[in-house]
Amino acid sequence: MSSLESAKVLIIGLGLIGGSIARGLKQNNPNQALVACDSDCAQLEAALSAGDIDAAYGVADVQLACAEADLVVIALPPLAIEQKLFALLKPRTTSLRILGSYPPTLPTKAENGSAPGLAAPTDASK
Repeated sequence: MSSLESAKVLIIGLGLIGGSIARGLKQNNPNQALVACDSDCAQLEAALSAGDIDAAYGVADVQLACAEADLVVIALPPLAIEQKLFALLKPRTTSLRILGSYPPTLPTKAENGSAPGLAAPTDASK
């Protein structure tokens, strides 16, 4: 048995990606200790009923869930990670490491003030 098979895994974000990860882990190893944290209570209840996860945490309990987990999978959109998760963890976290993310850097405004990859707004009156 590998160390992952005996690890308590927390999945933050139980949408399409997080839900698929949970389902795949449980199908591969039904004894895998899997917990999830999400803001959508209905999504958590559905995953519990389906047997995809063993326990559920609300967003307010994300720090407790992280402290009890051996491995944390963050399955949130990149901007949600910056805007939501870091805001929840930062006040009480002294050390937070990002091992990998996609995209490697979060998009910022282009020099012309438009969103990345979009053309600058044009004035149709000219």
